[in-house]
Amino acid sequence: MVDVVRREQKVARAMHLEEGSVSAFVSGAGRTTIAVAGSARLYDLQLHLMGEDGAEDWSGALWCYELHSLDPRLDFEWSACSERPLMNFSVVNDPGPTSYAAWVDLTVLCFEEISAGRDLAQGLAVYFAPEDASPVFRVGVTGMVDSDEFVGRSSVGLDIRPRYIDRDADGRWTVKVSGPNSGRVYTFVSSDGVVWKRH
Repeated sequence: MVDVVRREQKVARAMHLEEGSVSAFVSGAGRTTIAVAGSARLYDLQLHLMGEDGAEDWSGALWCYELHSLDPRLDFEWSACSERPLMNFSVVNDPGPTSYAAWVDLTVLCFEEISAGRDLAQGLAVYFAPEDASPVFRVGVTGMVDSDEFVGRSSVGLDIRPRYIDRDADGRWTVKVSGPNSGRVYTFVSSDGVVWKRH
C-alpha cells in the first residue's frame, strides 16, 4: 500500500451529489446506518508518496468523490479518487447490512464495499496502490450488453445505472444495472469478483 505522507491541495471545481445512507462501522457506535451527503471535487494536488519502491513526489489534478455524515454526532467520511470525472457515483445498499459505493469509469461499472470511514488521504492511497491491491471490483458491462443500451446525454461515459449489488454466503456476486432509456434490468454474476457473465 502507498502512504500519502504530505499533501497540498486546492479545490479547482466542486459539485454536490445526491444524499443517501450508508451502513458502516463508526467508532463508539459499531455498525450503524448513517445519512450522508456526497460531493465531487477536482483537486490540484502536490503529494509526497511512500511505497515499497521508495519515495516519490507527484503533482496533478484528481477528481475525488466524498461522502460525509449529515449527523454531527457521527464522525464519518469516505472518499474515492479518479483521474477523470466519474458517472453515476452512488451508494447501493444490499439486502443485508452492507453498503457499496458504485460508479462508472468510462464504460466499466466499478464498486467497492464501504465498511468503515476513509478520509481523503486514505482514498488517495487506494488510488495510487498497485492494481492487484485495489479493493475496487470492475464489471465490463459493455462486453456482455450492447453499449447502445447505455448511451445517454453525457460525454463523460456510458449511463450505466447500478441497481443492486449483493454477495451471498458462498461468495458469489450478483450485480444488476439498467440504462437510461428502456428501463430494462441486466444481471451479472461472478464467483470471484473478477470474471463476470450475464445471467
